[in-house]
Amino acid sequence: MIDDEEIERRLRNWARWKLSGGDWRGAGVRSGSGAFPWSSGQRSGYYKPVVVPILAAEAGETDRAIATLSLELQGVLRGWYIGLLPGGGRMSGVWGQADLARELECSRSTLQRRLADGRQAVMNALILRRVA
Repeated sequence: MIDDEEIERRLRNWARWKLSGGDWRGAGVRSGSGAFPWSSGQRSGYYKPVVVPILAAEAGETDRAIATLSLELQGVLRGWYIGLLPGGGRMSGVWGQADLARELECSRSTLQRRLADGRQAVMNALILRRVA
C-alpha cells in the first residue's frame, strides 16, 4: 500500500534523480551540499559529505507517473521538489511555499492544495500502474 509518507519519499528520490541527470542505470548516489560532522574523535570542524542513495528504476516510474498529470500539477511538483518553473526558469537558493507561490502567481493556500492534489495524483497513477 502506498501512503503519504511513501509518496513523499518517492518524490524526494525522484527529485535527486532528476537533479543528477535522470540516469536509468540502476541505483546511484547523490552527494548533497549538506553535511554531518564526523563522529567524535575526528578533527573538529571537519564534515563528511552526505551521500544519499538514488533508486533510479523507482524514480523513472515516478517520473512516468508525473508525466500523466495535468501541466499545472506537473509544474507545481517540479517547482517544489526540483526548483524548475514552468517556462524553464529555476528557483535559486533556498525557497519555501511563499516563494514558489509568488513565482507561480497563486496564493499559498492554492499552492498547498495543488501540492496535495499532485501527490495524490502521483499515488493514484502508481497504484493504477501496479494493478493494470
